[in-house]
Amino acid sequence: MTLAIIIFFVSLIGIFLMLSYKAWHIRSSNLKEETTGPELHHEILFLHRKVFRITKKAGHLVIIKTLQGWAWVSYKTQKKFKENFPKINYLLGGEKENSQVGDMPKSSFLSAVAEYKTKLKKFRQKIVEKDKANGSKKQEG
Repeated sequence: MTLAIIIFFVSLIGIFLMLSYKAWHIRSSNLKEETTGPELHHEILFLHRKVFRITKKAGHLVIIKTLQGWAWVSYKTQKKFKENFPKINYLLGGEKENSQVGDMPKSSFLSAVAEYKTKLKKFRQKIVEKDKANGSKKQEG
C-alpha cells in the first residue's frame, strides 16, 4: 500500500513537471496554446519514449531492491528459525534441493523472471557469505 502511495505521488510530481515545462516552453517561445499538427505529435512521441524508458529503469530497480530485501529477510528469518526451533525444522524436512528445468524459458516474460531468480540466488549467496564472515569475526573477537 505504501509503495502504491509513493508511486502515485511520484507520478503527480512527474505530471506537474511535464506541464510546467510545456507552459514555460509556450511562454518563452510565444507559441499558440492550441498547437496542433505534426510538431506536437512528434513531441508527444518523444516524451512518451523518454518517460517509458525512465519508468522501465525505475521499475527494474524497484523489483531488484524488493527481491533483495525479501531475500535478506527470508534468510535471517530462516536462520533464526533453525537456531530456535531445530526439532520443528527436522520434522518439516530441513533444507530441500532446488530442482531446475533443463530448458530455458521461451517467452520474454519467463526469461526476465529467470533472470531475476538468478540475481536473487547470487544475492542470497552474498548474504550467506557475508553472514559467515561476520560470524567468524565475532567468534575470533
